[in-house]
Amino acid sequence: MSQQNLTIEHSGNLALTVTGTHTVGFDRDPDMWFEDGNVVIVAQHTAFRVHRGPLSRHSVVFQDLFNISQPLVNSTVSDDVYDGCPTLHVTDTVCDSKRFLGAIYDGLGYMVPASLTQFSVLASLVRMGHKYQLDLILDESLRRLKTVYNPDFSVWEPHQGRSNGVVELQNEDAIEAFNLFCLVDRPEMLPTALYACCNLDTHVLLHGWQRSDGSTLEKLSMEDLELCLNARPELQALDAQLAAQLYDVAPSESCQDGVRCGHTLSSQRRGLPSAFWDILGYQPLTRYLIDAVEVLGAQEQLCPSCVDMLRGGTWTQGLKYGIICRKLWVCETKGGPQADVKIDTSISDGNGAVLTRLQYIPGYDRSKYDNRLDSS
Repeated sequence: MSQQNLTIEHSGNLALTVTGTHTVGFDRDPDMWFEDGNVVIVAQHTAFRVHRGPLSRHSVVFQDLFNISQPLVNSTVSDDVYDGCPTLHVTDTVCDSKRFLGAIYDGLGYMVPASLTQFSVLASLVRMGHKYQLDLILDESLRRLKTVYNPDFSVWEPHQGRSNGVVELQNEDAIEAFNLFCLVDRPEMLPTALYACCNLDTHVLLHGWQRSDGSTLEKLSMEDLELCLNARPELQALDAQLAAQLYDVAPSESCQDGVRCGHTLSSQRRGLPSAFWDILGYQPLTRYLIDAVEVLGAQEQLCPSCVDMLRGGTWTQGLKYGIICRKLWVCETKGGPQADVKIDTSISDGNGAVLTRLQYIPGYDRSKYDNRLDSS
């Protein structure tokens, strides 16, 4: 069996290694095997027979690869053929390659606009869109992921980094998401992904999490792992502070039953210490306490005015829960450094400052990631 290796440098920071080999025994992918295809792409042990035209049209990287790698790609009589077609061996996984080719052939229809898209699909398209410079696919995939990992409090808060109506994901996907955002230079999406990582099981943080393809282990770097582990006690302390302070208040000025609400607030304060072991975690922004307040309201142990006071009104008011949550968000003056960020200006402290950037990871330094990305 003969073999040729060709490494092509593209855009200064991307190296594609194409291996020409007389190959037998590969599995043909049933969905991406076109009898009239004129090039075979081999990823791991799976072969895709596709067309050079669409690949070249949508990806400047493939266009350059096909041009620069002549006569390797045009050869039909050398050893570098499979089923009569020139062959390109790529280092991508089968899963990423198939999703990438599906997006090439089906366009954005591959991700039906109204449908719920699996995180793993979007992650594949981000990696491949970045590597092969398919900006349309890359941008649309990141747009969807940003509905989950968003620095705008009003966008992030309703689902708090979990599945929403756009993206379906597992908690453990946060590790892959964080690594993806480092890869494609999206520093504004890093803090929410890192916050989600802080809430993972310690075993997962230490040993990593398999991608959906089952062949790739995603792990945090030692530096980021250390940041998560150091942040967790501080996040738990914030959670305890929130729980302890929530009921440490007199009934609302507009309370409709001061005796009943006063008794409920006092009872909740006394019961919190014994419940700490069950309720405390590393998610001080979780709504579990607000859910408990609303249950007390539904059971008529608190009047509507006291419920509204405890839950912070619309979460934008300067009331108990809203204040603590907002302390974990950065207030920046309009027209300041982050003025380019689209924000909900109704989330304001009343003094012209708006809640925009997430910065509640103790020790998080965005400039560190900016510097890392600049040097990569």
